[in-house]
Amino acid sequence: MTKILPPLWIMVPKALRWFNWRYSLLRTWLSSIKILMGLKEVQASSGKVVITCSISEDYARLWVYFASTLKHSGWKVVVVDSAGDMTLSRLGDIELIRFANLYHGRKVDIMIKTTITSPIIFLCDDDKFILSDPTDNPIISSALQNPQVAAVSLSPRRWWWFEIKGEKYLPMGSYAIIFKRDIFIRHRLTFQSPIGLRSRHKVFAEGVKHQLGYDTADYANERLLLLGYNIITLPENDYITGFDGLSAPRILLLRYGKKYVKQALLEATHFQEGSINGEVIMCKNPNIDEDQYKKLMSYFEKIDVIEKRLYQHVQERH
Repeated sequence: MTKILPPLWIMVPKALRWFNWRYSLLRTWLSSIKILMGLKEVQASSGKVVITCSISEDYARLWVYFASTLKHSGWKVVVVDSAGDMTLSRLGDIELIRFANLYHGRKVDIMIKTTITSPIIFLCDDDKFILSDPTDNPIISSALQNPQVAAVSLSPRRWWWFEIKGEKYLPMGSYAIIFKRDIFIRHRLTFQSPIGLRSRHKVFAEGVKHQLGYDTADYANERLLLLGYNIITLPENDYITGFDGLSAPRILLLRYGKKYVKQALLEATHFQEGSINGEVIMCKNPNIDEDQYKKLMSYFEKIDVIEKRLYQHVQERH
């Protein structure tokens, strides 16, 4: 008798709860308490910190390899270990902070309030790889010195936009963003999404999944625009490249193993841009129709381009 496996949309939340409470918290509770009490502070003499939050030492090692390109201009590299199992000696000359795997927006808010006190913070997902220093560009450097510019986003969301007073603004997201800490502190802005609130300024592209409420950093983004600040969004640039949504697959593999993940992906029934769980699905899935199959193949082609770009960058560095 063939065993019917629960679908991903049921198992992902279960796996996340298991990871947060049974894996991460057991390894990070002491250091998390110290951070919440304000007993840990990361200082950078340059006033610039680049930081990622990761649940995988392998992800973090790869991210650090590329982020290290910023060290020449004084950036301090920080990794927040939310698995609690990373070894500093394997990551190199960086600052390693252990902290529980809270919701990402909440985690970032705590870090910039209690621990990361540098004026300029470059927040970057561990699957976004930094190829060069954006602040080496005089235009970006000058923009960050402008008191009306709150942030520069190198990976804005593209499937919807804010529409305020007749103007369209791409959402900055939190995937790869350089922002001014003092503006967030002064206006009490948070990366965490407010519960129950919905924006009247969000407009979605046709055929894209509509997300109720705010995602990470969206509320702060909207507030900044309404306060009159400028946010520079660069959807196409030479400073970063990378992937989307690698945390959930990592946790699923850790919790359930490769056999379940492979079978669950084969049984998935949809592919939709803008999905919160990312565009992770397998091309052999018999439930995918022709149109979705074309979108899927296009996505994999983009992955191939990213891989080649990263490989070329590594060769150039050596």
